[in-house]
Amino acid sequence: MRSRNIKPGFFTCPELIACDYPARILFSGLWCCADREGRLEDRPAKLRLELFPGDPDLDVDQLLHQLESGGLIERYQAQGLRVIRVCKFAQHQNPHHRERASDLPPPPDAGMPPDLTAPPSSESLPPIEVVEEVYQVGGVPSDAHPVQQPLPAIGVVLTKPKPQIPKDEIVRAWMDICAPAGAGDFEGWSPARVKKLRQRCMDDPSRFDVRWWRDLFERVAVSPFLCGKGASGWRATLSWLLERENLLRVLEGQYDPRTGDEDGVPAAQLAAVERELRYVDAAIRGAPSRSQDPVTAAVINDMGGYKRLGAQPPRELPRHLATFRRAYLARIRYQLQGVAS
Repeated sequence: MRSRNIKPGFFTCPELIACDYPARILFSGLWCCADREGRLEDRPAKLRLELFPGDPDLDVDQLLHQLESGGLIERYQAQGLRVIRVCKFAQHQNPHHRERASDLPPPPDAGMPPDLTAPPSSESLPPIEVVEEVYQVGGVPSDAHPVQQPLPAIGVVLTKPKPQIPKDEIVRAWMDICAPAGAGDFEGWSPARVKKLRQRCMDDPSRFDVRWWRDLFERVAVSPFLCGKGASGWRATLSWLLERENLLRVLEGQYDPRTGDEDGVPAAQLAAVERELRYVDAAIRGAPSRSQDPVTAAVINDMGGYKRLGAQPPRELPRHLATFRRAYLARIRYQLQGVAS
């Protein structure tokens, strides 16, 4: 590990802002691990031990992928080694003059540019295809002339373009699908919203395709609660959906339309169960319980308590919430039937 400098521009770099918070910490740590040429071994497990000793579950390889997608680092293989090169390292760092030279190989394409004045080696060029063509001269075929096909360009390096975020197409899909169904209008792209959209796309590469978002918006459009048909009249917006937790709840089906459970339950009680669902969701995830509803307390007690539910895998959360909702509505219907009798 070496001492390096951080300039004020580090905190406002657009490519770095688009990455998750742990990836930003990792990027500054890579400077300290890199040699004077900005190179270090590509060993995610070792980097996690050196830079995140208190986070054993952190996926450093995925964070490195974010940095590489943003053009901040380059990952390559050379001489049998996997290496990371910090881009523009020499522009921002001034290593000590006694720091030893790099022991790691440079990228394969980082050597001197080819000498275009020197004749290329016959071994480095593909075979020349000779095509026999016959020309008509005065109606009589002339001698066959061999025609050489053009050689491929020398020294041209093709790079894979970075995926573009279809934010304009996403907005049009929202306005075509969700807004007519009753969801909130689009509020405009602020830097914070663009950052959140980029983060959600980097969470899953399939989200760079607008068709993924159209399928998601179809799910939002059929949810009465998200489209303002609940007792509170609240409506989901695109910026609300870009929050990671909210997006996960929609994908888990927590806002899908319910059938059968609401029969005979007044609208006020339906609004109460949606409120209690949010409280229970947060409490199972570890937050203090905000609920003061005795029905909620009775149902959670029957289910084993918040501590038992929270100790189970996160994938079980949607099932727990669905069970709570059915049990809550069943108790409400029982109470209403008792009052009616």
